Amino acid sequence: MSGTAHLPDWRDRAAYDAIPALGRDALAWEVLRRNSAYWRFAAASALTAEIPAGEPGSAGEWGLHFP
Repeated sequence: MSGTAHLPDWRDRAAYDAIPALGRDALAWEVLRRNSAYWRFAAASALTAEIPAGEPGSAGEWGLHFP
């Protein structure tokens, strides 16, 4: 059994039908959540003290900002 059996076929145009309806923030999250480097960053960040915005290693490097 393949380890990718649950993944949709990226070549299927119907798989992209919902994209135009996404807002900018939702589309950005969809891209970011698939980025393995982001997940490594998030896992490492959970183990460290808060990093000030704008500093290397902060969430701002990923385009994240919180009101």
